[in-house]
Amino acid sequence: MRERRNQLFNRHRFGSELNSRHIQDKLTEIIREEIKNLTLDWKENISQETDEFLTEEQMFDLENEVIREQEQWMLQEYDRISQEEDEYLAILADNESNDVTCPTCQKAMLAEESNCLTCAACGLMLAGRTMQEAKRLIDKCVYEHATNCIKTPTFTVISESGNINLYMVCYDCSTLALIC
Repeated sequence: MRERRNQLFNRHRFGSELNSRHIQDKLTEIIREEIKNLTLDWKENISQETDEFLTEEQMFDLENEVIREQEQWMLQEYDRISQEEDEYLAILADNESNDVTCPTCQKAMLAEESNCLTCAACGLMLAGRTMQEAKRLIDKCVYEHATNCIKTPTFTVISESGNINLYMVCYDCSTLALIC
């Protein structure tokens, strides 16, 4: 029954119009089949002395109870999927923004001036990078790290040969990655 319920739900999962009457009829049909199968199994296994079966009213009550449970489950699944979709859309909206929070202090947005990124809060200065390029490189590095480690990395700048480079550091998984 659970498998059929999942198949039915998945069939209508992403449809914008859910025909509730069709779903209810399909659920009723599935439940009746399952009750019939259970009754047949029960009849086969019952001893010859006992002759107790569900009355029609009891079967109807049981059917209604199962339908209510199925409807409740479907509503919960719909709410869960809606919430996941909202979270996904929020992430997409954030990614479309060109603003980049300073990776080192995370207190201010980076500003782009003359092909140089600066942070007014901590004084970070990354020369030779555009905002879009820095955002792409930071996002890529963080995403790659997240595939292997659940901890949040930190960022630091290291001066090498007169150039200031931004690195991502994770002490938990011993990652040191050059970003730009």
